[in-house]
Order: sequence, then structure tokens, then C-alpha cells
Amino acid sequence: MGKKFIFLDIDGVLNSDEWTRRYFKENFYHIPEIDQDLDPEALENIDHLVNETKGEIVLISYWRLDLENTRKRLKFSGLKSKVSYSLPIFPLESELGRSRGKLIFEFLKKNKCEKYIIL
Repeated sequence: MGKKFIFLDIDGVLNSDEWTRRYFKENFYHIPEIDQDLDPEALENIDHLVNETKGEIVLISYWRLDLENTRKRLKFSGLKSKVSYSLPIFPLESELGRSRGKLIFEFLKKNKCEKYIIL
């Protein structure tokens, strides 16, 4: 039996203009030391998805360029699940005519996959 993967982008999935407006309005436009621009409800949904599917998170966002800080920020923001993998940093999607889809396809070929979802 193969693994289950949750390919996770961040911008537009874990944050949004709507969340940012609501957060700053609820906190009277206070800007904390570390911006809380990740939606706690979205993070809970990811944790739920991981728990229900036993899937492993693969970070596909450009946030993977600083993977360790991204992991810390996700944890600080409330994500309980572990980011197990990330797409390669080099080449980036824009290099060598590669798309993120091709990088995901290459990842799937290298790893035994039963099911996957791309968010």
C-alpha cells in the first residue's frame, strides 16, 4: 500500500485577504512581532485532513525557500501536523521551463503514492 500525500501551498490556502482584514479589524490593527497572517481555522482544517487521511504534508509553496522558518511559523500559528516533505528548491518552477505540476509529478514518481490531494 502506498503513501498518501497532501501537497500544500500556503498563500491563498492558509491565508487570504479576507482573513487578514478580519484579523487586523478584530485586533484593532495591532501588528504583532510576528504577523499572524495564517488563518487558524484553515490550519485546523489541515490538521483534520492529516488526521483523517493519515496523509503526509508536502510543502509546494514558495515558502519552501526557507523551510525551517516556515515550519516554525506554521507551528507558531497553530499547525500541529508535521511538514514531512517539500518540493525541491532548485530548480524553481520558473527555471528550465518546469512547472510546479511537473515537480509534483516527479515527486509522485519517486514516492510510492496511493492517493494525493493538491491544495
